[in-house]
Amino acid sequence: MKIFRLSNGQIVQIIDKEKVQKWNPEMPVIFVNYLLDKKIDSYGTPKDQSEIRAYLNDILETVAVPKLTNALKSGKKETRLAIANNLVEITKKKPDIVKSVLSFLQESEKNESDQAVKTAIAAVIKNYDKSQKRKQYEVNRKKMKEFDAKMDDLDQKLVAGKITADEYTKARKQYVKEKGELDKMRGEFGTDED
Repeated sequence: MKIFRLSNGQIVQIIDKEKVQKWNPEMPVIFVNYLLDKKIDSYGTPKDQSEIRAYLNDILETVAVPKLTNALKSGKKETRLAIANNLVEITKKKPDIVKSVLSFLQESEKNESDQAVKTAIAAVIKNYDKSQKRKQYEVNRKKMKEFDAKMDDLDQKLVAGKITADEYTKARKQYVKEKGELDKMRGEFGTDED
């Protein structure tokens, strides 16, 4: 175990790189990305987090990514297919897990000769892309709620005579444009939730 003594007295233990070498090829990437995405902010001060992040990035660069890339370049179709299928299942629930190896997966998809493996890798990439679009959709949805509130305020100002018809028209055009972009994204996901 690698032990980190944090400035607040807390101790954090993270598995050694040598032990990570023994894991299934996809697991080190999942492990490191989980810690970086979900746990790193709870590890003491920014200085502590920086030290732990450096260790995790080292695992990612020297063990996790090479292990996964070598496995996906394996001459054994069964090995490549098993890893790709595992990644498909994992990315259905946690698509961000593959963000550090996304460019490699895209390259693997292009170069893969077996159709089943190629299809599985494409599904992994699709799961990741879909999650990114959903995140963007949520950002846009929040913007639209804020914009709707502004439009309500704008309507009240027009009625009260605090703005001109031209100012109102200009703001309304912007609203219609942004609303159209949100509706287009909403259609991509087949959802009409507000």
